[in-house]
Amino acid sequence: MQCIAEVLEQTLKKMGLTKRYRAELAIDRWPEIVGEDIATHACPVRMEGGVLFISVSSSVWSHHLFMLKESIIYKINQFVGEKIVKDIRFQAGYLKYCKNEKEADVVVPMKQKLAAVRLDATELTMIDAVTGNVTDPALQKRLAVFTKKSLAFQKLKKMAHWHSCAECGTLCPPDETYCAVCRRILRQETVKDIRRMLLEAPWFTYDELKKYIDCTRFEFDRAKNELISRLAMDYAIQSGQADAVQTTTLAMLIHAKKPEELTAETVNLTLQKIRRKPYVFASRG
Repeated sequence: MQCIAEVLEQTLKKMGLTKRYRAELAIDRWPEIVGEDIATHACPVRMEGGVLFISVSSSVWSHHLFMLKESIIYKINQFVGEKIVKDIRFQAGYLKYCKNEKEADVVVPMKQKLAAVRLDATELTMIDAVTGNVTDPALQKRLAVFTKKSLAFQKLKKMAHWHSCAECGTLCPPDETYCAVCRRILRQETVKDIRRMLLEAPWFTYDELKKYIDCTRFEFDRAKNELISRLAMDYAIQSGQADAVQTTTLAMLIHAKKPEELTAETVNLTLQKIRRKPYVFASRG
């Protein structure tokens, strides 16, 4: 006969809720994982794309916990039994509530915030729908608690003016258009578009390319340097036997010069430098 934990694991897996459950578990059991001393000064706020955002009481504690980051990540992943946390972002300054001046510095634990949320009839019906097919009473109760916390957490986010991601609909912070996962995907697509454009017009500077692709300077530099590194490595692997088009493209990328602005001397000097250090080459533009 399977134990409750095994049945719960299988049920969550079928419903696609395993990662969310473990993320909620890490937040809910935070004091137990890191200890009361740290929990007094730091509170997990949310998990996005493997990144745990933690609100910290002061910049001093933020620095202190940053030094312990790897240890905290290890403890969380060990506790939940899966590598759900890949990175931690510490944000100095708790979200506070204030009934009067005397209580201005009272910190409300996440557990207390969730308990204060009142679910409406539709949300309660949703909990019944999720747990309705579970026959084991203990498992049903545990799943109901998890689902209630999940819905309450979503409601807290909406109360804090979180909105739907423009791409996938997941809730994201008020100052962001996309959730963390979609932002990462969109950045990757942008970098690919920049690389394609630079292969067509390798002399483009950031200001010139930005007229065609909406991107940041960081994305431009990343795409350009990746392209330069790839072409430089190809040239090095071929022992300097690359054709004229490839070497000219490489020189234009590095110096941000149009074909008519390049000289044979510039191309040769560029290739000599690549032969010495094919892995590292700073670009201009």
